[in-house]
Amino acid sequence: MKALLKLEAIGNDRAEYQRLKRRGRASMHPVRERQYTTMDTSQPWVAEITGWTYDRRLIRSFLRPKRDYRDANGVGSRGVMFCYLLEDGHIYEVYERLTWNRSERYFARPDHGRLIRMEQWEVLQWLSVSEASASMS
Repeated sequence: MKALLKLEAIGNDRAEYQRLKRRGRASMHPVRERQYTTMDTSQPWVAEITGWTYDRRLIRSFLRPKRDYRDANGVGSRGVMFCYLLEDGHIYEVYERLTWNRSERYFARPDHGRLIRMEQWEVLQWLSVSEASASMS
């Protein structure tokens, strides 16, 4: 079974502006540009945990979101949703923007359409069990 995770891309307009600026396609009034370049433009993300290294660093594979603009405001600073389809039996690391100034990073696994949060020690335990079962087969 699969679970749908929707994360709001708060400040998406600023991130899009910086992306365009790197490509040389953005121009704006200097005062407005300073506002756009001094604020946090980090975007939400989801990464599948695929394994770990010998020093217990997690190996991640980042997922590409489907963007949903249906509830976005006029400039795209609020309401833009990043949608991810997560599969049962996999563990994911999630970075979520909660407000303009607060964010949260956590581990989760889908279970019959629900997302269950996990601690890092649970992730390492799950990885060691799955690694052991893979080496036995």
